Amino acid sequence: MAESRLIHDTITGRIDHVDAPVRWLYDSGDPYAVTVDLAGHWRAAGADGPAPIWTFGRSVLIAGLHGAPAEAEEFADVRFALTGHWLTMRLSSPDGCVHVRFVADPVRRFATRTQRLVGVGRESRHLDVDSAIAQLLGGVS
Repeated sequence: MAESRLIHDTITGRIDHVDAPVRWLYDSGDPYAVTVDLAGHWRAAGADGPAPIWTFGRSVLIAGLHGAPAEAEEFADVRFALTGHWLTMRLSSPDGCVHVRFVADPVRRFATRTQRLVGVGRESRHLDVDSAIAQLLGGVS
């Protein structure tokens, strides 16, 4: 198993008619997941409390970038829609919903970089299952 590596890109997204930086994160140590951090928008909007951070399956992002119906319903709802050169991401939870619109190419480049780091279908080679189980059990083995 290789050492964990991080990819992070800041991509401008449009939320409520305002352009704001959105951080996209991928950690090869958690190879099935992608994280989106909306702190840039949160600060620009003067919102209180912690900024929303969403983690969801990388496969959902990849499917959305290929125009396939893409949604994840884990702890929250994440949906993607590709229209022309625009990628719309809908994030919703019991606390509310936000739509973020991106030019698709920068997001596509981010997704391609994650696939170069950890190929689709090769995620298990980068996952430390023993550590993940220990974390779930609170360090008890």
